[in-house]
Order: sequence, then C-alpha cells, then structure tokens
Amino acid sequence: HELGDELILTGTISFNQNNTSSVSSRVMGRIDKLYVKSEGEEIKAGEQLYEIYSEDLNLAAKEYLLAAEKLKTLSNLTIDFEKLFQAAKNKLMLYGLADGQLKDWAEKNNASVTFPIFSKESGIISSVDIKEGSTVMEGESIFHIADLSSLWVEAQVYYDDLKMIKENSTAKIYLPDDETRIYEGKISFINPELNPSSRITLIRIEIPNKDKKLKPGMQVSVSIL
Repeated sequence: HELGDELILTGTISFNQNNTSSVSSRVMGRIDKLYVKSEGEEIKAGEQLYEIYSEDLNLAAKEYLLAAEKLKTLSNLTIDFEKLFQAAKNKLMLYGLADGQLKDWAEKNNASVTFPIFSKESGIISSVDIKEGSTVMEGESIFHIADLSSLWVEAQVYYDDLKMIKENSTAKIYLPDDETRIYEGKISFINPELNPSSRITLIRIEIPNKDKKLKPGMQVSVSIL
C-alpha cells in the first residue's frame, strides 16, 4: 500500500542464488550415507558431507597404497617411486579426497571401502539434490551451499504501483518484530512478466547480511520511496 510517496510491501527473504555453489561428485559411485539431509542446515569447512562407494576410487586407493608401500621399502634407481606416489595421490585429491585422509591411509597401509567427502567451504545447505543409496554420475550435483552474507528479499507489486519502482533504486527492509533494525538494499530485478489475472509482478532486492541475523524464510516489510 502507499503512504504518500512511500510504497510499503510485504516481502520474504530467500537465498541469493548468485551466492550459491554446487557440491558435485567428482566420480561415479553410490552415495552410502548423507551426513546432511535437509535444507537450512549450517555446515563448516572440513565437515563431513557424505560417504561414497566407487569402483574408480577403490582402484585409485589401491594404486596409492601400493605406491606408498614401495616408496617406504624399495629404493630402485630405475623407477621413480616418489613420482608414482605423487601421481596416485593427485588422482585421489582430484576425486575430492582430503590430504589428511591420504596421510592416514599411508601410515596405516589401509583405505576405507566407502570414502568420506568433506566440505571445502562453510555456509547453509540451500538444496539436497540426491537421496541416500542413489547412484551418482561424475559431475552430478549432491548439494548446493549458500553464503548468507548477502540475501534476496522478494516482494509482490501491483501493476499500478510499478511506476514507483526503478531498478537499482534503494529499498529499506524492516523486521516486523523489531523495526529499529533497518537494512538497506538495491532493487536488483523487476519481473517484466505480469500475472494477467491478479495484475501482480515480483521484484527482488539484494541486501547485505553481515551480522548473519537474517535467515531465508523470514517475512519482512519493504519500504520504497
């Protein structure tokens, strides 16, 4: 509704899709266990995300352990075991395994049958794209992780009020239960398509969230001058 020259809208906070990244499988295999199962869960870099069983990974792990053992016990000048060992290690790291895991395997001369995969970044799970027990192809997405330092506010606008809205203009965002906290953001998108029956369209405002107090799903008030 309009108050003089001010337009007040109701909005909903959502993930900034430009700030999400995909966690994809680096190898074909079966997802034996998901440690993260629902949207909205917070994860930290280094946290275990899932375990995968993969023939390709098992083969690469055997090659790595064989190279590690030979490096320890043999000193044959005609074969560069250090180079073989590094090549086997690099292959496993390209498959998404962590350096610490590989050191542990080499020390124990033993690898897992299923392989734990750890997160490379911190954030919030914005989607879980696969089920436990599913087979994944190389490159297939398993999770999407969002950084909450920037968010979107999405609000619906009547056609008659669109004249008050311009892209890149500033909007103020208020929380209904605490109107002393005001966030400012830029209108980053105005949907050019209008719903013909309701004559409503959607706008999107990008807002900074440095204190991480705003969460996707929250209802907010939007003021546009």
